[in-house]
Amino acid sequence: MDFDQLMNANSPELEDEKPSAAEHLALRQERLLKAKKEKYLSIDEMAQEQIEDLIDGDIQYAQWLRVVLLRTLLNTSALNNLKSSYTFCSTKLYSFLGFKNFEDYSKKRDLAELRANLLTILSVWEGELGAAYSLPKHLARNLNALAEMANLSELDKQVLGLTILIHSEVILQECTDLIGESVSAFSIPKIYAPMLGIKSTELETVLDEQSNLIRTGLISLDHRGEGSVRSRVDLITWTFAKRAVMHQRNVRELIKTYVRPVDDGSLQMGDFDHIAERASALKTYLEDAISKGKTGVNVLIYGRPGTGKTEFSKLLSKELGCELMEVAATNLAGNPVTPIRRLRSYRAAQSLFQQGRTIVLFDECEEVLTGRSRPLADDEATMAQKSWINLTLENNSLPAIWVANSIRSFDQAYIRRFDICFEMPIPDEAQRRNMLTQMCGEVLGKEIIGDIAKNKNTSPALVAKTAQVVKALAENKTAIERNELALMLVNDKLQAQGASQVQTFDTGSLGLGFKPDMVNSTVDIQNLLDGVAQTREARICAWGPPGTGKTAFGKWMADQLGITHIVLKASDLLGSHVGETEQKIAGAFAMAKRQKALLQFDEVDTFLIARTQAKQSWEISMVNEMLTQMESFKGIFIASTNLFDNLDEAALRRFDISLKFDFMKQEQAWKMFMATCEKLQLPDPEGVKLPFQELRNLTPGDFEQLGRQNRFLKLQSANDALQVLVKAVGVKKSSHSRQIGFLAAA
Repeated sequence: MDFDQLMNANSPELEDEKPSAAEHLALRQERLLKAKKEKYLSIDEMAQEQIEDLIDGDIQYAQWLRVVLLRTLLNTSALNNLKSSYTFCSTKLYSFLGFKNFEDYSKKRDLAELRANLLTILSVWEGELGAAYSLPKHLARNLNALAEMANLSELDKQVLGLTILIHSEVILQECTDLIGESVSAFSIPKIYAPMLGIKSTELETVLDEQSNLIRTGLISLDHRGEGSVRSRVDLITWTFAKRAVMHQRNVRELIKTYVRPVDDGSLQMGDFDHIAERASALKTYLEDAISKGKTGVNVLIYGRPGTGKTEFSKLLSKELGCELMEVAATNLAGNPVTPIRRLRSYRAAQSLFQQGRTIVLFDECEEVLTGRSRPLADDEATMAQKSWINLTLENNSLPAIWVANSIRSFDQAYIRRFDICFEMPIPDEAQRRNMLTQMCGEVLGKEIIGDIAKNKNTSPALVAKTAQVVKALAENKTAIERNELALMLVNDKLQAQGASQVQTFDTGSLGLGFKPDMVNSTVDIQNLLDGVAQTREARICAWGPPGTGKTAFGKWMADQLGITHIVLKASDLLGSHVGETEQKIAGAFAMAKRQKALLQFDEVDTFLIARTQAKQSWEISMVNEMLTQMESFKGIFIASTNLFDNLDEAALRRFDISLKFDFMKQEQAWKMFMATCEKLQLPDPEGVKLPFQELRNLTPGDFEQLGRQNRFLKLQSANDALQVLVKAVGVKKSSHSRQIGFLAAA
């Protein structure tokens, strides 16, 4: 019997020759001997250069890999494609499998004959190799570590190991690519099973969506249409396969591309006194969840960038004695990680860190929790389906802190699934001042620190970055240069963020401050303060001509009560989109409530315009929102305006008191004029008392303007100061004072 008959198990010539077991074994040995002598086939040991091309040069791994390759060819369409493929890569595959001249050999035999011959060789190889599952040594070690962390079974490890090799071992890639581009996710168990030498039903269980291996997120099946084997079985990150076959000191080195331990922050818990109540509640709740092993525990912290959300998460984890593991938004090369891969990383972290006390941090979570304008479909490329995310939020075994800058576009179904959800506000002025003093008090003056702290947009992150730069450059700079540097850095950052810049102390200002006895109001200011100090709740409408001290009154009252003064102008609150202004108004009242601050709206006539005069529907909506917030606000609110007559009548009823700030009385104006001359060292103020008494409609703002003008047009006498005030009054539309004789003569 010739070689071809021996190799062809289904040959008609052998139908009547049914060998016994002993004869069958002898026949196999005879086939082996004849195969070695065959002109086209060889199963001799692989050449050294072939082994060196592999991930691991171990001969046992090379032999096992050759078995896997042959199993793949014999149980898929790869053999048919191989028969018609004669490329450089396929030639290397022929050589690795032991073909001397596969092209010539395959031309003389049909597919059935070829398959029968290769089945015989596979039988010999499997008999020699046994049932050993041989992996590269580094991969085997890493898989064992992952299995211990994620409670993976032996079969889980085999499937994960094979997937890693399909993505990393070039010759195995070439072989599986021969299967073609028509592979679906449902076909993977039937392809993997013969490669591993097991039943496909076992693989179906391991690769089920609810299996332990899939839940870890280390691998996932892509059900979006069809493609190659590699495209249907995806790994957690692009670089995971490469790192998995390399030596790692510990398993954390393997997974740090997608989940990393978070370093200690630079802030202290005292920097978050403005959310002390929430911090206490959150700490207690998380401690209870961790100690009892509760599942589905999720916290959402949102707020504008730089408010310290991530820093707070670090501090909270540290106080709980937990390690904080962050789901990375970028890989080690600095490239962004897609949303779907970040979610897989999150699920992997939930599986891998169940030993010990661990909290998972998902920063910048907007990209995965933002609602979409269209339903998510099975072919969505970068976003998991809504139901999948819901399950992720409900079934996590480790507590998770999700951080976002804005939740405006979040799907409401996601928000409902968070146990605790709160906005992180910017610290109040006192806290900002303390933070600045703590971080760079040794290099910056108190005045500049105070000026920076007064700006409501100076967030903890901005303060920290400024301190870092100033300290680095402070060595060879004077105190003035350091202050100017800090101011420049802060204002540059604020400008880039579209926020109002820091206003420094005005060197031209008289610095007289707000004095109740200098204000002409319809109510005794001091008595009003005493009453508000008792109730800590008031709605005040401060109205009157410009410069009469309405805004200064709000700051003075806040200072006297020892609370933060939040003053907002129309430009701070008006939005360009429908509903945005209402959201900003509500946000301002909410911020004042959290900080227990005095809230003041300048130019409030913009928001309380008489609805009878409204021309657009959004104007009415804006007024309604304003009235609602005023009525429900339990704090001190001051609305200041120059246009009292334009206010909505319903708004007037909601104010506890309407406080008019009028032009200064004659005796008040003269007293401030005397103080101004003294401050500016101007001689002979008494000499102009008589003409001064003819001056009407002066305000404290006129005197401040005089002080600023003195910076570049130095005043030489009290008469010079008087002329400046006369001109200031003369341009007022509300001024009815007659012109002073000597000025007219001039």
